[in-house]
Amino acid sequence: MDMDHTVQSNEDQQDTDLEDQNRDQDQDQHGFHTAQAAVIIDNEFQQHESVESSGQGPTNKSQHRHDLSVLHNPIPFVAEMRKTLFHVSHPIELKVEEFHRYWPYVDNIWVRQHRGAAAGADKSGNKAIVDYYGCRLQRATYTPPSRKDGVSEQHDEQPQRKRRIRQGGTCRARLKIFKQEGLVACYRVQRVGDQEHSHDLDYIDKLKRNTVIMDIARSEVMKGFIPSSVLTVLQEDMAKLEAVGGKFLTRNDVRNASQRWRLSYGGKLDVHPSYRYNTNNDLSAGRNTPVEQAIKAPLSQQLSVQSTSLQPLPADTLFFPTALSESLTSHLPNSEQPRRSNHLPFITLTYASSLDSFLSLGPTIPTPISGPLSKAMTHHLRANHDAILIGVGTAIADNPTLNCRIAGAGGYGGLGWSSQPRPVIIDPSARWEVNYTSKILTAARDGRGKGPWIVIAPGAFPNQTQIDLLTAHGGKYITLSSIDACHRFSWEDIFQLLAQENIKSVMIEGGAAVINDLLHKQNRTLIDAVIITLAPMFLGGGGVAVGLPRCMNPETGRIVPALRFADVKWLPMDEDVVMCGRICDEAEQSVI
Repeated sequence: MDMDHTVQSNEDQQDTDLEDQNRDQDQDQHGFHTAQAAVIIDNEFQQHESVESSGQGPTNKSQHRHDLSVLHNPIPFVAEMRKTLFHVSHPIELKVEEFHRYWPYVDNIWVRQHRGAAAGADKSGNKAIVDYYGCRLQRATYTPPSRKDGVSEQHDEQPQRKRRIRQGGTCRARLKIFKQEGLVACYRVQRVGDQEHSHDLDYIDKLKRNTVIMDIARSEVMKGFIPSSVLTVLQEDMAKLEAVGGKFLTRNDVRNASQRWRLSYGGKLDVHPSYRYNTNNDLSAGRNTPVEQAIKAPLSQQLSVQSTSLQPLPADTLFFPTALSESLTSHLPNSEQPRRSNHLPFITLTYASSLDSFLSLGPTIPTPISGPLSKAMTHHLRANHDAILIGVGTAIADNPTLNCRIAGAGGYGGLGWSSQPRPVIIDPSARWEVNYTSKILTAARDGRGKGPWIVIAPGAFPNQTQIDLLTAHGGKYITLSSIDACHRFSWEDIFQLLAQENIKSVMIEGGAAVINDLLHKQNRTLIDAVIITLAPMFLGGGGVAVGLPRCMNPETGRIVPALRFADVKWLPMDEDVVMCGRICDEAEQSVI
């Protein structure tokens, strides 16, 4: 049963007596008591963590010691992650260390219910564990036999604690947490069903405190400070306290968190040295003596201010100006522009070419074309798509990474694999011999990208070593059964397959065969947006080019342009220029 404030009345009196006894105590004694308290701090933490580790939840492996430094130097994105892990409006992938770092901040919301039947290991030996969680308010209301109408019966022989009965069965929100172990270990958090919370985050924070808040309170009392002083210190910066879930923290919570330790300690507790009682008998920041006021800094300044925010960004991190990103919004997924198809993913075709329409100097010659700013734009586009697609020829020739290097993406200052697109390689014959040193797998192991999906035909048989290697990196082979006599896939079938895999937007990057095929009359209706970078250079003849066959008007017999774009926007990016637009439909093309 959950209670909001649970404390015995005799403990209330004991704590009040301690405050009265220590209010005028000489502060020189504080060091002695703190040292005495420190003797059993480690033992208390070990006992507390031992109790926690006896549970079955995924956070038990974390066993962090949360102290006041967590509050003054909060981990990055903690407020946002609490909201994200409360709503779980979309599947969330987090690295193992990230999950264990953030889950204690929301363990007051979710309660583990059972382990799913999918627990076990795949063919590659990678362990797969599924745990199911329910909102704390999903549990039924529990009322002890001695309770009537939510109020304790009073007995003359002994005062009873005041308890608040939590009404259960009021929320049906559930989670499924999938843990994948292996070379790319991660947690995947997703909603079960479509039931949302029947309450907001503040409501559950008011009913129950999370582990981090209680750990911080316990650690401060165990330094030898009275609960009221600890509460005053924690509330010094309410914005940070609210960010970690402590908006409704009370003195009773601090007492409860440290109850066992205070009973075993038995010594006198003090107020913090940089606080004193004011005329209203409340604690406030100040000094007990003029000497202390002169030589001691406020507690928040005494704490270490070493940043715990983000690790240094990788050297290849890219940055893209906000003004330019806003200019691209109308041609990105989730924009208000009309869709070609509502049952297929949003398709963006993008590439960089020279002024003579070449993509490279030759079929196997990697050729840098984009400038630094337009390259950053490409990675910005990747961050806004669920998947990035190339043909097998490009995969073999370029050994690409196919990740997003924009600052804020997963592996580049962001959490988990956020903003990292899923690489998709079209390889009907399974020609691409992916290996451990492939850049795309290296990025997946380093947490800077996702494992690739390779689309193959029914007759293709990659060897088991490659299958296991791909699976261990979070990728897989996907067989697409429909294929024509020329051993070619239908683009509509490919996009339909990706839609079934919950891919809602796809960025097509090449190579030339893929681009030219999609621009063909029978396929171009699948494309929602086209973004082309033009670089100020000529590559000359013999290169790999983008081009369409000559087109003739059947009614007039005159040669007409093969393709035209509408809703065009030109964006200069340093020396390059970027064209954004959409392909004209059949009626618009006929007007040309």
